[in-house]
Amino acid sequence: KAVHVVLTLSPYFVASQTSTEFISKIHSDMMSPSICLWNTWDSFKRYVEVDVHLVKTFFRCQALLWRLPWEMWTATESCEFEVPVKLRDDYEDVVEEARKFVLERAPRQRPANETMALLAAQRTVWILAALSQNTYFFALAALGQFLVAPFSLAVSLMTSGMYFLNLSSGHTVNGIIFKFFPVPDWSVTITNQLVLGLMLLDFVANCIVAFCPLEHGKPKRYPLRKTIKHMVWGTFNSKTYGVVLLLFCRGYSINLAWLLLDAVLGLSVLVTNAVQRTPLAWECMFYNVHRLGHLPFIYEHAHKAHHFLHESMSFDGHIFSGSGFPEDWFLLMMDILLVQGLGIPPPMLSWHMLKFQWFNKKTHQRKECDTVKGEQYHEDHHTFHRSNFGFGHLFFDMFFRTYKSDTQSADYGPANFFVADNKKGSVVLRMTVKQNEDVASQKPDKGTDGSVCDSVKFPLAEFDFLAWQTALLKLWSK
Repeated sequence: KAVHVVLTLSPYFVASQTSTEFISKIHSDMMSPSICLWNTWDSFKRYVEVDVHLVKTFFRCQALLWRLPWEMWTATESCEFEVPVKLRDDYEDVVEEARKFVLERAPRQRPANETMALLAAQRTVWILAALSQNTYFFALAALGQFLVAPFSLAVSLMTSGMYFLNLSSGHTVNGIIFKFFPVPDWSVTITNQLVLGLMLLDFVANCIVAFCPLEHGKPKRYPLRKTIKHMVWGTFNSKTYGVVLLLFCRGYSINLAWLLLDAVLGLSVLVTNAVQRTPLAWECMFYNVHRLGHLPFIYEHAHKAHHFLHESMSFDGHIFSGSGFPEDWFLLMMDILLVQGLGIPPPMLSWHMLKFQWFNKKTHQRKECDTVKGEQYHEDHHTFHRSNFGFGHLFFDMFFRTYKSDTQSADYGPANFFVADNKKGSVVLRMTVKQNEDVASQKPDKGTDGSVCDSVKFPLAEFDFLAWQTALLKLWSK
């Protein structure tokens, strides 16, 4: 069916016909029961109800998480605090309510692998539409995702919002500021050759992490057949975001001077890191969006693309953390607006995002256990799937009992995390950061962008500054 979809629809997106008869034909093909899940009024209403309920659930859950001690996502030094059990129970009740609502109201679903195949076909057609640069067909191909997988609309809205706030907001603010100052014009036009070159460089970087021993440990070797599957599917899932974006923006320019100034001045990093000190922080939002993305039926329409293969390799790391390609819809549209509407280079090419992508490849690459001390936290999520929903801190998973085991203590990076229920209706959470002598024999701990962190501090989910920027910030704080 997926092959049939590509063969049937792809000629439309590389043609130039726009007649009424032509549009009627493409509409009838895309709305056929084999492609569209909401081809009846009742199913359409049900999908809308579930999508709306899911977004409401996200905000309800986020409001509960904001009542947690901020140390759960901002702590960098040893600390201990208590959290009321009621907060955990309230959060779990809201998630369970959403799960039951989805199971009760969702229309009958097609097999999960069939939906995934159709989503892959839709993304392939979208790439062809981007190649044609026909705005009408590009929009039509894009909206085809919600015909194939209606629940991906709510998931993409939540995920894209999280990524924009935590990874792209500073980039956007920086771009607006630069509009008021003269910036040298070192522009490079986006061409097919540039797109191909960037994708090849990224593939080479993935191969280095997947096959070469680095400071993060020795990569695990999989059978050749499985390795090839990760190389092919992982690249398709994680990199077609950049392919669609850049192909559709061909002819527009990327000002290298803009990207250089952004890296040197660190303004975008300053904004992004400020977000990490608020309830909108990456760790807080990521856990919530990730939990909801794994709900039944919702999972098959979006996030499953990231878990399509068991275990993970560097090829599976998305440009923006760990996402299935249906989850990046709104973010992709926002980036197109930045490039074509505001003349701002796409965030994926900024210096701090390139470093983040390098780190993300390493956190998705499974390592040999005897070469790593402590937990392979996110790698284990790709093994157990319904555990380890956090990304940088163990606090959320240990508090909400979604950690891969019921252990009370676990080592991760330079810290030990401990959790225990007391008799006062609270949960005791403790992080003990190892002292210098405890980590002297270990390799340097890494921040989320690959920067070397102080061995007596736990790294936050934030970007690092250049050396002179750090010195200036310390002087300013004094």
